[in-house]
Amino acid sequence: MAGIYTRIQQSSYSQLGKMVTSGEVTIKVLQNYYRQEFKKAKSRIRKLDTEAVEREYGKQDIPKFMSLKNLTTTSALLHEIADISRFMRHRSSTMGGLKREKEARIRNLQKFGLDVSPENYGKWNEFVKWFNLSEYSKKFMYEAEEVKDVFTESLENGKATPKEWDDLFKKYAEKQDSESGLTQYR
Repeated sequence: MAGIYTRIQQSSYSQLGKMVTSGEVTIKVLQNYYRQEFKKAKSRIRKLDTEAVEREYGKQDIPKFMSLKNLTTTSALLHEIADISRFMRHRSSTMGGLKREKEARIRNLQKFGLDVSPENYGKWNEFVKWFNLSEYSKKFMYEAEEVKDVFTESLENGKATPKEWDDLFKKYAEKQDSESGLTQYR
């Protein structure tokens, strides 16, 4: 049975459909497999969906899986199996994977010259999410000196709220516009 479960786990939706159509795997086997994986996934999700994880690694995108009784069609069951298998294989679905991912991101950010450390990584995540949704992401490149300067200055001055980031960016945008001869940024 372990061999067939391994094949199910490594299969895509279309591969699972072919296995069911050819009679290689029965619906009963798929349901049993789903029950086991659903329990494992729920356990991981409980660990990932805590305030401690959010503080340390940032808010996680937590998937929602349907219980077996709500999966009324074979197609829905196959989709959920493919989704749950993808989640279980993903690096960020485990605490160790999150830790390794965070360490790799910090190393890469430091290569760009950003002052990101394990202690201020949560603030960096918050800053980047705000920056990507702000109008400044259209004006400044992600790796721009101004972005580095705003983040560094906000940490030094304890200005770590979206309103304060906005004010700092306005200052840098106005300076850049005046140097280039463009109109003031509003």
